[in-house]
Amino acid sequence: MNKKTTSKAEEKKAKSTATATATATKTKKKKLPCVTRKDLAYKLQHAYGYDLAISKRFVQVFFDTIRERLLNCETVKLSSFGTFSVVEKNARPGRNLRTGEEVTITARKVIRFVPSRKLRVNSDEE
Repeated sequence: MNKKTTSKAEEKKAKSTATATATATKTKKKKLPCVTRKDLAYKLQHAYGYDLAISKRFVQVFFDTIRERLLNCETVKLSSFGTFSVVEKNARPGRNLRTGEEVTITARKVIRFVPSRKLRVNSDEE
């Protein structure tokens, strides 16, 4: 009876170790670097000496303005960076890949970003 208990305990331990290893493997994916609003606020603070609260507010107002303009279907051009615009996509036929059933993808508005020439040239050099 003691051997059965031991083997069950060993099985549980092996399963938990395998699960932990699989989880660790999944979480070890290398994340791409990203810039956050907080990073932008700190950059403003250090570059221009603004108070951190003012820098955070500036970043918030900047993105709120862009969001507001895009929601009104206006184009937003940022010199030396690129252009954000709202594009209307028509409804189109699609297919559910699991079932093979044909479905209609509804019409929608999407945001399109086109980088400026300067941004494209600089990114090609790197």
